[in-house]
Amino acid sequence: MPDNHDDRSERARQRHDLLWTGRQRGSRGPRPGLDLADIIRAGIGIADAEGLSALSMNRLARELGSGVMTLYRYVPGKGELVDLMADAVVAQTVYPPAAEFEDWRSRLAFTARQEWTRYRDHPWLLGVMASTKLPMGPGTTAEVDWSLSSVNDLPLSASHKLWMVMTVSAFVQGAAMVAISDEADDDVAAGLDGIGPAGHEALTSIGADTLAQLTTELTGPPDLDAWFEFGLERTLDGLAQFLGRDHP
Repeated sequence: MPDNHDDRSERARQRHDLLWTGRQRGSRGPRPGLDLADIIRAGIGIADAEGLSALSMNRLARELGSGVMTLYRYVPGKGELVDLMADAVVAQTVYPPAAEFEDWRSRLAFTARQEWTRYRDHPWLLGVMASTKLPMGPGTTAEVDWSLSSVNDLPLSASHKLWMVMTVSAFVQGAAMVAISDEADDDVAAGLDGIGPAGHEALTSIGADTLAQLTTELTGPPDLDAWFEFGLERTLDGLAQFLGRDHP
């Protein structure tokens, strides 16, 4: 019987090779007329416009005016293609020199804002990056290394340094999930600020007086960017307080 562990290890090696070299092991080589970068860009375009569920090798082949079997010479399947797409999007971020930042907090805030903007521009990316199994190509590796270097000089264990970076990223991903869901649903209700008199009456009828009062004080739909900045600063406040404690 085949060893599933060996199969997974081999797939992981092939995934790594494709992300770092742009070629898949054992392939006969690409045919003239296509370029892997063009394939990746086309995949990103489809996912941005229609969502990741709309992306398939057949759909991509039609977009490129190519045969499906030709695409398989460049990339073995949709999963690997999405890895390449995600890493290419992350690689677009340009990191300023560390000397331009005041401290660890300003550096992690920079990374968080880049990540927030990235998910707003490419909603499909959130489902790929909200994982401990990231597509660790050159772009993602550079970002993870830059983020970790932000906290590397802090008097913390290696685990705590990693968890600081992961905590900030987790906040961004959670906020992005809310923002993406709201923006994707044109039929969603106006929210707490738009429930109207009937809704306000319904709240008071069940004793939700605090919520009813809040709805009368809200002046419009939530500003998601302002909410994000508020949450980011409070997250960083919490980490700063954590740093002020004694750690084993």
